[in-house]
Order: sequence, then structure tokens, then C-alpha cells
Amino acid sequence: MKGFVFSLDVWVGVIIALVILAASFYSLSSSQEDIWPQVQLEKQAKDILLVLDKTNSLESLNKTRIKENLDKGVPSNVGARIDIVLYKCTPYPCVSDSTIKFDSYNLTYSTSQIIPSDIVTAKKTFLVFDGGIKYFSIAQLGVWYK
Repeated sequence: MKGFVFSLDVWVGVIIALVILAASFYSLSSSQEDIWPQVQLEKQAKDILLVLDKTNSLESLNKTRIKENLDKGVPSNVGARIDIVLYKCTPYPCVSDSTIKFDSYNLTYSTSQIIPSDIVTAKKTFLVFDGGIKYFSIAQLGVWYK
């Protein structure tokens, strides 16, 4: 009888371990499913902002130029919205004791209708020069799948 009880204890322990292992694998696989599309969107958003920066579209603050480059740079299955905020140095040009204050929203533009639950955002800071630092600016780009 001692051998039977011992083997029954082993089987109960093995079954409990298998249940825990199966639950762990299930929760791990279900949590990983939604991450990869978000990672891809984040990389696309950063790439789009990098292109806008390297073509000097952001620094130009030219709304038409930014819209055209955004329309060209965004893939057809992705929607995008860019918001650019300007902070101005006072007194101009910036010196070590200058204060930086919110100036204005320069641009808000969206390539398609926004789906709020699926937005991934990327931010890029940049400077606008005009004989000195004129603006400290932040561009925020939200992207989503259409």
C-alpha cells in the first residue's frame, strides 16, 4: 500500500506541474500576439520622422512641404497624424539666461481618420535657426493601421 500512495502522489504532482506549465505557455503566447504590429508601427513612425528631419521639412516649418512629404512617406495601409509644437526663446536670440515659453501649435495634419485604440506615437525634437536658435520644437507623429 505504501508504494501505491507514493505513486499516486507522484502522478498528482506531475498533473499539477503540467497544468501550470500549460497555463504559462498559453498566457505567454497570447500576450506576445499584439506586440509585433505595435513594434512595426513604432519603427515606421520613427523612420517617417527621421525622413522629415533629414529633408529639412520639419525645420522649414512649411506646412505644405511637411504635408507633401508626410503623404509621400506614409505607406498606403498606414494613417498618420503629425503635431508640431513650438517653444520660443525670449529674448531672441537665445542666450544662457533666456527663458523658453510655449509659442504656438504650428501644424496639425492627419492623412486619414484616426482609430484611437491603435495609435503608436513617436517624438522628435528639433531646433529652428534664424541667425541663432529661434524655436525649440517637438514633432509628435501618431501612426495606425487603416
